[in-house]
Amino acid sequence: MKKMIEYYYGFKNIELSNIGNKYYFYFNNKSYVFFMCKRSIEELNSLNKILLNNRIYNKIIPNVFNQLITIVEGKEYILVEKINRYDNEKISVDDILKNYNIIDENQYSSLSRTNWYELWTKKIDYILYQREHIRGKYNIIDEYLDYYIGLAEVAISYYKATVNTYNKKGSVVLSHRRIRNALKKEYYNVDDLIIDYPVRTLSEYLKYKFFNDNINMKDLSIIFLKINYDEYLNRLLFSRMLFPSYFFDIYERVVNDDYSQKELITIVKKIKKYEEFLKNIFYFINKKTKIPTIDWLS
Repeated sequence: MKKMIEYYYGFKNIELSNIGNKYYFYFNNKSYVFFMCKRSIEELNSLNKILLNNRIYNKIIPNVFNQLITIVEGKEYILVEKINRYDNEKISVDDILKNYNIIDENQYSSLSRTNWYELWTKKIDYILYQREHIRGKYNIIDEYLDYYIGLAEVAISYYKATVNTYNKKGSVVLSHRRIRNALKKEYYNVDDLIIDYPVRTLSEYLKYKFFNDNINMKDLSIIFLKINYDEYLNRLLFSRMLFPSYFFDIYERVVNDDYSQKELITIVKKIKKYEEFLKNIFYFINKKTKIPTIDWLS
């Protein structure tokens, strides 16, 4: 890999260290990461334009052929310069709430994920279709899938009612599709960035904290003191918290044979605790702004 990076980027005598599929090195007092990329070229071009003059997120570096994607042994990689040389520092709620506003969403349509209704309904329709072909193969999925589909349908209805009530688009920001760990060096990388409403990253942060047993009522109180959402955004936040992305992400990897179904056990064991978590979030939202209730959570 060392020779490939030197060839494609014009570096000389670099020393690589790697963790999994990520390769780290320094050159001319700058820090770089070379890693496998799961983004389309359209998404990368949009990210490159958005982040051109930023001093927060890592910077995408084109290769000597002025291409953002470099193919090595049939796999696609990108190189980024680390703007902030974080090591093991962890993200805080201040990182989560730091918004990078997007003025013209249409200019970067490949990154837009604001049509939750379409995205969510397509996902559920596909899972319902898929279930008929995997029934009996995974006992945990057979037992719990209906519950999570039901929860997703509640989220979809709550979101749809919100959109119908307000009939507005709202501002959008650079967001994170998921929060997968608490390290700043991962958070400020580019591989999971999208365009969405300001509540997207916060909702994924709250889910991450919950499933890693790292949040309590005091934490929630501090978080909700820091945010100043109107009713529209609070309703979007709650619908996002209702949608069980945390289950469906693992479900997809199980049925694709990337994970054992045992990976779902941690999730399903926390069903009641997550319902309590939703009630607590609803409580803190309603201390500031009244939003519609859900009968079985009241």
